[in-house]
Order: sequence, then C-alpha cells, then structure tokens
Amino acid sequence: HLPLDRIAADTVAWLGRVEAMIEAKQREYANRIRELRLEAAAPQGCRCPARIARVRGLARKSLDDVRELLALLRDTLEQVPAQVRALVVVQLAGGAPAARATAASFVDGMP
Repeated sequence: HLPLDRIAADTVAWLGRVEAMIEAKQREYANRIRELRLEAAAPQGCRCPARIARVRGLARKSLDDVRELLALLRDTLEQVPAQVRALVVVQLAGGAPAARATAASFVDGMP
C-alpha cells in the first residue's frame, strides 16, 4: 500500500490536471460567447445563421464539458477516504489548485 501522504499528493496532482482542463474549456466557452456577440453586432445582412448555430453548438459543448469535469471531480472526491481527503485539503490550502471552487464559481456565473 502507498502511504496516505503519497496518495494525497497524487490526488492533488490529478486535481491540478483536471483544473487545467476546466480552465481550457472555460476559455473556449468565453471565446465562443465573444464570437456570438460579434456576430450579433454585425449588420443584419452580414450575419451568418449557419455560423451562429455552429458557434452556439460549440459553446454549449464547452459548457457541457465543464459540467462533466465538475461532476468527475465531485464523484472522485466523494470516493476518496476521509483520511486522504483531510490531507488533500491541507495540501490544497498550502497553495495547490482549488479546481472545484474555481470551476463551480465559473459555471454559477454563466449567462
């Protein structure tokens, strides 16, 4: 068996990787929303309905991906034994990424 502090360190590293994926999807979503706003600001005759539909679909996909990653985080953290979870919290408080809180606040602020 691995020592608890090693398991906690591995969990924190995994959280960091998931956080990076969430942040990338958040940026992607924000970029798609900017594209939609630019398209909406164009004169009526210059707007492309097919492009708008495609970008909306891509924005929706990015948001769904963020939600899926958040569910993965939640499910994983719920399965971590209490002793390890306590060590993870200590390591996160020491400056490691706090993926769940960051991503949750992003999703809560979605238009």
